Amino acid sequence: MLKIKLIFFPIMLSLSFFEVSSQDSKKDKLLENVSVFDCEIVTENSIILISDYLINGDLDSCDIVINRWENYCGGSEVLYRLRIYLALVQRQGIQTHVNLFFINDYSDKYLNRFYASQKNDYGNIYTENKAYFSYVPLRSKIDSILISNYTNLLEVGYLTTDEKIICLLFSGNEEAFEKKLKSAKKRESYLKQLSANNAREYKDHTMSYNLYTGFYKSIGKDNFFSYSPIIGFTFSTPLRYKLQVELGIKFRINQDSKNFDFNALGKTHNVSSDYSVFFGGLVGYKVIDKDHLKLIPKLGLGLESVSTGITEDVKNSDKKEYYDVDVPHLSLGIAALTPIFKTNYIGIELSYHYCPYHWDSSLISTFNNNLFSTELLVRF
Repeated sequence: MLKIKLIFFPIMLSLSFFEVSSQDSKKDKLLENVSVFDCEIVTENSIILISDYLINGDLDSCDIVINRWENYCGGSEVLYRLRIYLALVQRQGIQTHVNLFFINDYSDKYLNRFYASQKNDYGNIYTENKAYFSYVPLRSKIDSILISNYTNLLEVGYLTTDEKIICLLFSGNEEAFEKKLKSAKKRESYLKQLSANNAREYKDHTMSYNLYTGFYKSIGKDNFFSYSPIIGFTFSTPLRYKLQVELGIKFRINQDSKNFDFNALGKTHNVSSDYSVFFGGLVGYKVIDKDHLKLIPKLGLGLESVSTGITEDVKNSDKKEYYDVDVPHLSLGIAALTPIFKTNYIGIELSYHYCPYHWDSSLISTFNNNLFSTELLVRF
């Protein structure tokens, strides 16, 4: 049996605990009978040891236990709170551990743990979500110790602005943390930069909407449409994906448009158009995906309706029937986006449009089917 145990001890952390000191041999035996497949028990016993070492100020032993715990069970929110505390006290590797804490989204787990611990049914919440909380019970002894230790660190005089911010977070003072983070200057605080990057990354994982404004004009001669203002609104898939899909509507004010002949209600009308409406979709693909530049060629397909002002009352109804120029609308363009504010983007989109107006048999005049547009877009 002794030989078997010696084979399994390195895997389940036990040898590392025997190395700490002879006076802690009784504590080390907590892990002697742990199954190599049971991370919950390894975590439970690791927390017991770490708590005692923190109380006694034995940081070297604490570091050994944390390393073996992580090797066996992987990283966790609690484990990195411990690593950051040790780094702050030992004055080494602070930024590395803080970056990993936020990059791995442990900040969200920490806040969820913090809020769940304040609820009356925290015990049931933990029981139903043990794996999510990395097998460390809510309101555990280690939580109390870390809150106290981080609070005490705020009293020392050598902490940088970022270190004070992280201590405020882990001392449970979320309001002071948010206030301090907001007031920090971005160029002087990597936490501020990290927070901004995380906010933008989160936004890039969600659906967005785009506002468009610009102008639209026929290409070449025989232009029925002069420079016409455009305003549009589209819903868009998350920017994290290479393939981008938008669905929406765009309005065009046909200012200074020429009159044209249109057949409706059994006769030919000479009319002008006040507005046009496009409804459809755009499919794009990111060919450049840098932090400060997104370049997205797009292909559009939809329906366009050019108003004529010709209507007819529907019998036995208050409704009207509209007689407009209704045709397909194809477009090919490219959009360039750059980030602004905390999570938004601004950009410009240049597009070629092809609208086969001659497909509408009621249109007598000949429209130019080739058009172009220049649009400013803001992505929210």
